[in-house]
Amino acid sequence: MRLVHLALALLVASSVLAHEAPVQAAPPDPKLVEQYRPTEFPDRIVLTWADDPATSQAVTWRTNASAAPQRIEVAVAEDGPGFVGKAKSFAAETEAMTSEISDARYHSVVLRGLNPKTQYVYRVGAGASWSAWHEFTTAADRHEPFSFIYFGDAQNDLKMHWSRVIRRAFRDAPNARFLLHAGDLINRADADLEWAEWHEAGGWMNASIPNVPTPGNHEYTSGRLRRTGDPSSPCPRTACRGWRRRATRSTTRA
Repeated sequence: MRLVHLALALLVASSVLAHEAPVQAAPPDPKLVEQYRPTEFPDRIVLTWADDPATSQAVTWRTNASAAPQRIEVAVAEDGPGFVGKAKSFAAETEAMTSEISDARYHSVVLRGLNPKTQYVYRVGAGASWSAWHEFTTAADRHEPFSFIYFGDAQNDLKMHWSRVIRRAFRDAPNARFLLHAGDLINRADADLEWAEWHEAGGWMNASIPNVPTPGNHEYTSGRLRRTGDPSSPCPRTACRGWRRRATRSTTRA
């Protein structure tokens, strides 16, 4: 019952924040562009699923274009640091994405063949540029009670208010198995500065608790089919350029 109350409270809080703000893009603030520009160190690390949650885990992250070929190291968690010497390494699949911030690279791996209901540790990167070690736990392979956190529209004022919502939710439900997003994570589909604030608000939680994001209307863009020779011919709405890169459906098998 407490979880139901939590979900309803978060839905109300998110709905208050998610007003239909204008979607016109303003010129990016140079200071923010510099603050959120990618480097050779991995950031925007997100867990999600592309297969059975009991035996697999998908991981996505970002670097700049000059970063070395990216890898993931993963091991079964232990109480001490001995897992480091037992970690297995796998190459990532990489895609380019250009935005108003910079020319970035998004990397993804789907770990398969994992043990059910087991805690793992992993890190991503290459050379001397690695993330911290993060943890995740695979789902059970049989029916068991579990909890999750449901979020309505994050969408607006992400750094100012969405960060408070997601952190309070984690304090109230620290054992949630995944984070379910009902859409409209941001306001303007291809505004990378908004995505930067969304990732910053979730921080290490996104790297430790799988996200299950559903695209809302603000994750979609519409355009015109110039190739038909008729600029007024409408183009079907498509998910924004970065959606698949942020919620991986990578075919890389580890």
